[in-house]
Amino acid sequence: LNVDDFIQSTMGALAQDGTQYCLPYFAATVIMYYQIDIFEEAGITEPPTTFEELLEVAAKVHTEEIPAIAMRGRPGEAGNIWHWTMFLLGEGGSYFEDFPNDFTPTVNSEDAISGTEVYAELMMNYSLPNAADAVYDDVVIAMQQGNVAIAIEGAPLGGRILNPEQSRVIGNLGFAVVSGGDGG
Repeated sequence: LNVDDFIQSTMGALAQDGTQYCLPYFAATVIMYYQIDIFEEAGITEPPTTFEELLEVAAKVHTEEIPAIAMRGRPGEAGNIWHWTMFLLGEGGSYFEDFPNDFTPTVNSEDAISGTEVYAELMMNYSLPNAADAVYDDVVIAMQQGNVAIAIEGAPLGGRILNPEQSRVIGNLGFAVVSGGDGG
């Protein structure tokens, strides 16, 4: 076992005061998938890098036939917490005042509220029908079938999106880092 083979941040999450209590068994990243032809038709030459740009792109590409974006919306373990957290942290918010020293909740801070507003605007105005109940299967299938312009989803799910027996977006799919806010 070579502990240097593990992502250090995941190792740190499972350690306390210099003692490693367990090893990570799962770590995944989230990326932005987008349909290149939809972006080109809207005159978009690069994927959005900020939340402001993401909202602008969503407004440009959104139609009733092809919504702008798909993200998880269902509350719970495999749902919206994964996606909402990107907006929380992206705007500079956090869950706690000073983790692990001060567990005072800070999800009502200006930064947290700003991140929530961006997430909510995308979900309410530019997302799939029933977006508030979407799970990763809904997001993956929507992008795989070409039924959405942008999907923010786990990188490991790219294999399903590009499954040659089911995908309608092979050769038309772009990949980018998820947009960020003032917090990164």
